Amino acid sequence: MLLNDYVIPFFLKKHKASNGNDWLVLYLQFKDWLDSDVKSNLSGRELAVSTKNHIIQTLNTFMRYLSEYNLLDSSSYKVCSLFPAHERVQKSVESIYSEVEFLTICNKLLGINKETAEFFYVLRHTGLRYGELQALPLGSPYRGKM
Repeated sequence: MLLNDYVIPFFLKKHKASNGNDWLVLYLQFKDWLDSDVKSNLSGRELAVSTKNHIIQTLNTFMRYLSEYNLLDSSSYKVCSLFPAHERVQKSVESIYSEVEFLTICNKLLGINKETAEFFYVLRHTGLRYGELQALPLGSPYRGKM
């Protein structure tokens, strides 16, 4: 998907660079393009840094594949550098829903199913993901006591 949606359109359609040996010189332009011109196919908003890095990793994987199958000159295979990790914006729970909204949801869940409300409460306050909490052995929080 990332290859077809971002990498191929940039190199083949926008720059008409049908020879992979020529792609190396376009890496900086590719990063600039991702950083300024490209919008998410789903939301229409600017791409997140982590998404841009996934796209660059897809490019790097594709270039490595071409190199391994001798479809590139050895001098043309270079890795495109990623965007720095410090540029990534970490989402917090509060950016998704406020404390008031959380309490409202918990109260509604309590009226439906107490275990579901408790599950949601633990997810919110531990930062665990759904699957992580579901897979957590019961003895983990009470090590040595169960």
